[in-house]
Amino acid sequence: IEQEKEKTEEELSIKNSPPIARAGEDKKIE
Repeated sequence: IEQEKEKTEEELSIKNSPPIARAGEDKKIE
């Protein structure tokens, strides 16, 4: 459950980030 919560929070922060930062985060997660 904790991992799911962290993942959701990360996704929310990524969506709220600028496109450049978001692309970097996507690569980091994958």
